[in-house]
Amino acid sequence: MTIINSKVIDIIKSASFNAISNICNNLIYLVILHFMAMSKSNASLNQNGISISMCIVEITFGPVIQAFSNGLKQLYSQFFANYNQIKGNKNLLLYQSILFCICLGVILLLVLFFIYDHILRFMNYDEEVISMTYIGIIYVLISRMILVNYEFIRAQLIGLKVFGPFAIFQSVAFGLVAFLCLIYSFYRDIGIHEAGFFMILHEIIKIVLLSFYILQQREQKKKVQLQTSLLNSDHNLINQEDDQNCRFSITQIIQQKQKMYDLLMYIRPLILTLYIEYTFFNTSVILSGRYSKDYIVPAVCFSITNNLILKGILGLAESAISFCGSSFAAKNFENTKEYLRYTIVILLSYEATFIIFLITFSDIWARCFSLDQNIIDNIQFYKYLYLITVPIDGTQILLAAYLQVLEKKVFVSKVALFSYIFVGIPLMFILGDLSGLKLGGLWLAIGLSNSINLFNYIKQINNIDYVLQYSIAQKNQQMNGTCSSISDEIQNIELSPILSSQKQEK
Repeated sequence: MTIINSKVIDIIKSASFNAISNICNNLIYLVILHFMAMSKSNASLNQNGISISMCIVEITFGPVIQAFSNGLKQLYSQFFANYNQIKGNKNLLLYQSILFCICLGVILLLVLFFIYDHILRFMNYDEEVISMTYIGIIYVLISRMILVNYEFIRAQLIGLKVFGPFAIFQSVAFGLVAFLCLIYSFYRDIGIHEAGFFMILHEIIKIVLLSFYILQQREQKKKVQLQTSLLNSDHNLINQEDDQNCRFSITQIIQQKQKMYDLLMYIRPLILTLYIEYTFFNTSVILSGRYSKDYIVPAVCFSITNNLILKGILGLAESAISFCGSSFAAKNFENTKEYLRYTIVILLSYEATFIIFLITFSDIWARCFSLDQNIIDNIQFYKYLYLITVPIDGTQILLAAYLQVLEKKVFVSKVALFSYIFVGIPLMFILGDLSGLKLGGLWLAIGLSNSINLFNYIKQINNIDYVLQYSIAQKNQQMNGTCSSISDEIQNIELSPILSSQKQEK
């Protein structure tokens, strides 16, 4: 295989920005749990409450947010390949997605108040944990509804190959909140109320930074337009009309029902796939409470660590979606395959580094989550079984993203449904309860389920008809393309260097 350095550099550069952005977004949860573990009273109870509430929200609301985010990335990566041909309303899909998900979050918050306690009582949870979970659900859902605004704008720009600013925003937000947690811990214990407040604050800081960035880009565009108007008044009038078309009222957004329906149909397989995955992985944490309270924190330790590794993997997957998607939409199938191959090599190197780090610093890692020796011993006992699942999990996630770019969403959802629901969850009960492996049985079931996914994805990729999949992608783009032109203020400024460089290359 001939290595094309420019493509490898493109992937590494964009993936680095994405990975930093994703990891910082999730690392704050670990920091908050660490400071909760240092509390003098009810440390594990507070940790369990926020962790179980996080699992419940991730199962119910997380798949919807992630599906819309992935859908926007995939659509805009296709639009990028045909930038000059796209006309129509600006960013309607983005505005509709934000409005729809916030409304859904409010409805979900009301529904969970009536059902969550019945679920936890069925799982034999104590009343104390159920009460803590009730508080946690409120804080976590509010923070997720704030996240929607930031995440969807980020998803849109990632599809358009804009990566850098978001790594800065999320690094700054993480640093500020982590520092505030440290300062606060000197004076008072951090319990579930403080944890919820810091999670919400983390999302608000990102929104504030993004708002300043947008205002700055608008000011720059006004200066450019002023200079252009001196040279070409007609061109300036066209830009003014475009700016007017870019602004929507809530009424106009709601009236475009067909556009939202098209988007929902486009991401429906994504929602199903993600719902299955979120349910499967978070069920492992919820089931751990059946054995003993001492198992919840170790289960959360593995789950959060897996999420941190996953955030880096998602950074690579986002790069693959952007580069593979635009190459595929430009009908350059060889480039599409090459980007995938390079991304897999980078992925395996990334995972190997993470595994070596966790083995080397396993004691420090365990103490980040608890000071209870029983909990630390459980983490150390099960860690090797968990680490075996990491490379399999990451590779199947990357291949699933690639297949979704090639409009194989339905296939991915069917494989996930079979491996996680029909095989994985029954195996969790069998290996966890009946065999006596407990937490080890849960992670063994996860590894076996991911292996089924990996086998099927590799087999499917080897048999893909790229010409056929290209025609399917073209139809989907035409369905959504008229309602999502790419002429926003930010994108004009960010994309102009990229587009001009592409023209020079041609």
